[in-house]
Amino acid sequence: MDAEVLTVAYYDEDNKWSEVSPYIQTQLPLNDICISVVPEPPYELISEPLKISPKFVKHDSAFWGEAFEDAFRKPYLWIYLLYYTSIEHFKSISKPKIREMVNTITEQRIEWLILFVHPITTTPKTSHRSLYRAYERISLEINSMFGVRQCVKLYCNESKTFLCNDIDIYKNYMEELISAMNRGISNGLCNRSAFFLEEINKVEETKDFYLYFLMKEGLAATYAMAGLQKVAKVLYDQILSPPEIYVQNFGSITEDELTRVSEITMQELRSNNKAISHLYLRKYIFSCQKRLLEADEDYIGIGHLSLNFVCTCLGLFKTISEHEEKYFGSIWVYNHSLELAKYLQAKSKDITDPEVRTVLHYSVGLMLSLVRSRLQILSRMKFNNYEILMDLEPVSDFSLDRSPVKIEGQALRPKNFHDERPLEILNKSDLTLEAVFETQYRLEEALLILTHSLYENFSQANYQKFASRYKVEQGILLTTRGMYEQAIEIFASVKDIEWDSLQIFVLLYRLQCLLNTGRLSEAVSIGLRVCKYSEILKKNMVTRLWKCIEDISHIGKMEKLDIEDLFPVEVKLASSRVLQGDIIEAICKINNTLPCKIEFNKATSQYFTNRDQNTIILEGKNLTLNPGQNHFKISGVASAQGKLKSRSMYLTMNRLQFIIEVNITTITIDENTKCVSLIHKVPSLLVYNETQLLAIEISTRQFPIESGSIDLSDNKDVISMQILYNKNKAECISYTKEGKDNRILDIKDYNVKLPFLPSHSRLYVIVEVKKSRIFEEQGKKGSTEMCSSVNFMKKLSQNNTHRQVIANKLTAFTEVVDFHANLVYLSNNLQAKEPSTSSLDFILPLTITSKLIKYNNGLFLQIQVLNCSHLSIQTISWEVVNAQIFDDPNCKMVIRTGQIQHLSFMIKNLVSPAKFCLVYSSALKFHEKKMHIDPVIDRKMKEQQFNLEHYFLVDEVASYRVSEPVVIGLECCVVVSLLNGKTARVRVEKANGWCIKSPLLQEFIDRAELSIIPCKAGNLNLPEIIVWVGEKIIKTEGPKKVFVSPILKR
Repeated sequence: MDAEVLTVAYYDEDNKWSEVSPYIQTQLPLNDICISVVPEPPYELISEPLKISPKFVKHDSAFWGEAFEDAFRKPYLWIYLLYYTSIEHFKSISKPKIREMVNTITEQRIEWLILFVHPITTTPKTSHRSLYRAYERISLEINSMFGVRQCVKLYCNESKTFLCNDIDIYKNYMEELISAMNRGISNGLCNRSAFFLEEINKVEETKDFYLYFLMKEGLAATYAMAGLQKVAKVLYDQILSPPEIYVQNFGSITEDELTRVSEITMQELRSNNKAISHLYLRKYIFSCQKRLLEADEDYIGIGHLSLNFVCTCLGLFKTISEHEEKYFGSIWVYNHSLELAKYLQAKSKDITDPEVRTVLHYSVGLMLSLVRSRLQILSRMKFNNYEILMDLEPVSDFSLDRSPVKIEGQALRPKNFHDERPLEILNKSDLTLEAVFETQYRLEEALLILTHSLYENFSQANYQKFASRYKVEQGILLTTRGMYEQAIEIFASVKDIEWDSLQIFVLLYRLQCLLNTGRLSEAVSIGLRVCKYSEILKKNMVTRLWKCIEDISHIGKMEKLDIEDLFPVEVKLASSRVLQGDIIEAICKINNTLPCKIEFNKATSQYFTNRDQNTIILEGKNLTLNPGQNHFKISGVASAQGKLKSRSMYLTMNRLQFIIEVNITTITIDENTKCVSLIHKVPSLLVYNETQLLAIEISTRQFPIESGSIDLSDNKDVISMQILYNKNKAECISYTKEGKDNRILDIKDYNVKLPFLPSHSRLYVIVEVKKSRIFEEQGKKGSTEMCSSVNFMKKLSQNNTHRQVIANKLTAFTEVVDFHANLVYLSNNLQAKEPSTSSLDFILPLTITSKLIKYNNGLFLQIQVLNCSHLSIQTISWEVVNAQIFDDPNCKMVIRTGQIQHLSFMIKNLVSPAKFCLVYSSALKFHEKKMHIDPVIDRKMKEQQFNLEHYFLVDEVASYRVSEPVVIGLECCVVVSLLNGKTARVRVEKANGWCIKSPLLQEFIDRAELSIIPCKAGNLNLPEIIVWVGEKIIKTEGPKKVFVSPILKR
């Protein structure tokens, strides 16, 4: 639409327009123009008089073309300037010309007007009267020629002032002219719009879309000249959505159309002989509509129109090849979206209405998002699939940069970023594709500029969610380019993020920048904030993050880092009231909300009085927090006095210290009159022939201990006691205000010299104890019978079904030894002695017996294990030597007090001596006797493992048994067993009281049965049984005596 102004043509044969024009121009715009023809909706917008400032052109310069589609270019009013000199001149010259020209104008359906002018000099009133009579006469002549009164008068002199000094008359003369012009232009608009409507109706019969388009555009141009831009825009919309009767035969999209950026003119469109494409038509109509909205200063409408135009054209690219769509289509979208975004942003500077500016910035942001997305597509094609990643992907590398060289990146910041008006960076930058694709660096810079502009526009549009996202992406781009300092500033300025996923990316990239710039203190704080989102982080990311925090903990020292949200803790004291010098213990229930295991060096909780004058510290070391609920203990010495409170806990990881707010706990510490206490720390299970640790705990109160020693001389009776295993050295661990101290003390003559102990401290003296005892059943011999303890328990269990009753009978297998440790010390220059005695219960917890039975072609091993201790025992592992078992014996079992465990195995490849090696321990995880001496010592005392060996076959040993009952005079059987698989011979020697029925010498393999008859009653010694293997007499095992029952006669 090239003609945008309504024209009024004038015919000025005498060159008087220059004198008349200034008076007419002062009356513009004409504000009483009406269109009486109101088409169907949506043209109902024509509701009140229009204001138009027409353009006055000479008759020869006006458009007088004959084409119907160009009718809107013609003048809407034609004025003939009649310069009056005399009636004769009018009749002879002017009147014929007026008749001719008016008829020509009327044929073209153009309104006309005769303007009567006459310059005169000085002015008698008679001249005025004669002039007025001439005007009336000429007006009647014109009326008689055309049947309408189309002549108006305008008086002026050579000084370009009205002759009449009467203001009212002056106004009336101008109003007559302006009224006539309003009426003429109104009629012209009505005639022109009616003409195009008539032509559109005629075009419907031809069904020619191109003619329909031309007539619609002519009508739109007519209304646009009348100032009805909205109506004209709707008409253009109707061109894009014509009635179904019009067939649209568009041509294909050419490469020139895809690469062209400039607008299409009406002349170019109409002179195009080829079939236009749909893209070509839409671009032309968009340009026309954009100019209409510009004339109406509707920049919000331009923004909406631009978005609709670009998004609609994206769908048109589906009609071309995939490569052209991806490449040329992206170029088209990039160029047009960028130009429209720059145009709208430039216009926003001159708009004062904040609401309009807000909407306009939003439109610019959407256009720029299209620009950036297309630039990314083109970058992959330009640089061999290279792409600047703009998708928000979390970083996974948290490695520390320990090199002294840090990448600052200050010189890489785009220079325009320092402008006072950041929105102008878009218009100041050269973002043409030729410039952007010069180098890969220029591409990255262009993406950074676009992302920055996206943030600024969405921020100005009050779309803070979008603005935050693009600000984050700006920081990501800075990070990928090594501009860490600038990225930190960007990430730190992102506030009030409503999306958790976006908050995570901000924190992760901020963490990466902090690590690369060596700002470790801030990095740890940010890392802890990241851990709060562990549920939506990728797998193993929290693990790698904590590994990074652990690395930092070896480098930098930081205190009071809040981690309450990650590890909520609940503390419960074992006792709320203790004596001064006692041990305070608390159970901490901590929930590890992270999906990985976390380790801390120690946990401390400090208790204060109201005035913070007295404090005590509870401490636990080497904490391992698995995911979920965890329990651990903290303990300390009640060194202070009074009522103390604690509301926080500190977790230490190397040089880092984390603080957690906990529930308030209160403890009352009463004064203790004793200045020292002595306690023995005894293991839960004391086993014969095993070296174990025993601790002597010494706790001071308000007074120190000097020249202290522990007297162990009461235990030196080695003949009866034998409990001090190492009589030369003792380990010492002391806890004072200065910290922990380990040392080795000498034991001389059962006396241990102690170091100086300050007040409110604690010392542990650890000695080794061992109680020796020889058990017959532990010798290297096999057995086919139960030992006495097992037989005892079997008999006992027959009469008592409850295990508790059995446990009470086990005292016969326990040896109680009193352990004495007396503390001799000086306190306040006074000699004092603190005696202490503990009962130590030594026992062989497990008793094992076995039996080998010949079974088919193999051997069947039966094992019976009896727990004789006062605790449950857990078997840890079995190891078989010189035999092979079909089933795996290494199944962990818990054998309770008094319980007999029966095991049976098939064995093969038996070679003497064969044995079982059993490793066992106490089944208690936490014994009721608390240690808390030192982690290593505690583990040794609580979790010690013991070894027990049991031989079930020895080389060249034969066993025999007598079948019961044995009755005088009746034959009884003696079974002889030899399980080495060799051929043997057996002989029964003659003995007093026995009659030998079996052959004196017989051969056998594995088993032989001998028949003997007792001749006496009572306890008789069995005959001697001799077994040979080859020429060698081997050892025999079996009962030596047997009870022979008499035959009672009635």
